[in-house]
Amino acid sequence: MWFAAFMSLASLNGSAQPFAGKTIRIALDEQGHVLTAENSSLAAGSKVMTWSETHVPAQRWQVEKTQDEEGIALRNAYTGLYLHSSLTQSPTKGIWVMEPVASKPHTFTLRPKEHPNMFLTAAPGNRDGVQLALAGEDYKVPACRIQWRVTEDASIPTGLTPAVRDEMMNCWKRQYYHPAQVGHIIGKGGWWEDAEMMEIVVDALETTGDTCYASMFDELFRNFCHRNGTDWRKNNYNDDIAWMCIACTRAYLLTGRKEYLRTAKANFDLMYARADKHGDHTLIWCMGQPTTNSCINGPAAVAACYLAQATGNNAYYHKAKATYMGERAILYNIADGHFNGQVYDCYDPHTRKIANHWSSTYNQGTCLGAACMLYAHFGDSLFRQDADALMEWTASHLTDGHGIINVCQTVRGDLTGFKGILMRYVRNYAVLTGQTKWLQWMAANAWHAYNNRNAKGVSMSAWVTKTPDTFCFSAGGDFRNDGVGAMTCISAAFNAMPRP
Repeated sequence: MWFAAFMSLASLNGSAQPFAGKTIRIALDEQGHVLTAENSSLAAGSKVMTWSETHVPAQRWQVEKTQDEEGIALRNAYTGLYLHSSLTQSPTKGIWVMEPVASKPHTFTLRPKEHPNMFLTAAPGNRDGVQLALAGEDYKVPACRIQWRVTEDASIPTGLTPAVRDEMMNCWKRQYYHPAQVGHIIGKGGWWEDAEMMEIVVDALETTGDTCYASMFDELFRNFCHRNGTDWRKNNYNDDIAWMCIACTRAYLLTGRKEYLRTAKANFDLMYARADKHGDHTLIWCMGQPTTNSCINGPAAVAACYLAQATGNNAYYHKAKATYMGERAILYNIADGHFNGQVYDCYDPHTRKIANHWSSTYNQGTCLGAACMLYAHFGDSLFRQDADALMEWTASHLTDGHGIINVCQTVRGDLTGFKGILMRYVRNYAVLTGQTKWLQWMAANAWHAYNNRNAKGVSMSAWVTKTPDTFCFSAGGDFRNDGVGAMTCISAAFNAMPRP
């Protein structure tokens, strides 16, 4: 009987506590499916399973001694939780006995001390997400299914560093950044999608000073203009134009390339003139549509502030202030004169009611950015108070219990890129106020997304879900050639590390 054969191995140094004090990799099969914290979850009671190798701490285990001289505890290198006999993660130590398999180097069995007649195994199938199980003699599990290849591995990074940040960018570029007929393109190209991916490049240039990102931006800018021209009035979506104006003006401020500023200024001016329809300084989102949306007012205010900096024309600051205050009057959640930090999505001037009470990371982000820039210029405490409320509400309401952003859990549609927009304005807020805890918060989010990456180093927009190697999400969506959602953690990583 295989059970008896393995029990006889207990005499092979069973009390030696192999790998005590070491970080180890525990693999089930030759395909490299390793013991992994499900979705890198930081929650006690979350499952442990097998997943293909992605070289992240959530797939490594620290071996700790226990009072039981024969047993060890396995602590996940990312979550800090222990593998329990319930096959979940626990804040308390589970005691495991690791026994070597004769004539098989680096091969061991694992059995929970409280269930000495059971061995750790996994459900049949060599695929990602296989659930763990405990099996004994009666289950007739093949011997190979309880043999784990265990090796020491101290090479995995233990936190977000410049090297990890750069690796995240390089993996993203390798998957999505490609030469085109003119310049380079990321994924399938688009409009607001291109603007946001180009802003990631600007973030990288601003936070590292590496001129390779200036060249990368120029490649993308030339390709964008080749596809869309430099006069963008044919695009009826005013927010699309605002996003690209922000990207180009920021690039000008960092590189001095006048072509970027000239293009941004001309298109912002024509967009603002046509979008200002209601007489209250709020802007319509799309030509032919009546609603005024946060997705146009926020970025328009930000773009105007950047244009004021780039041109030296303070009229843009006053335009930004008027737009901000117009949005604040109808789309901010204000009760008894107090703003609680929540921004609504859109307002219908015909009904004079909020048309959509939904609050999102990108609207919170642009309003935060505008409040910070207006406070820096005008010094009005109202803007600082708004910024504080916006930041606190966002961090309190759009995250899980561990501070990880858990909204927009999808890989298709506009929602995929929203978190990336928020990040750069969190950096602005942290630098303006000196509250470095928000840089640490961004770093924690980037690090969580990194732990949920796939074998190619790409993390999808659903940060709290493990990224599949197939680049296809179970609920639908294929992001093999769509880098928008995959950019969001890159934004978090770079914006978490501003230059002094």
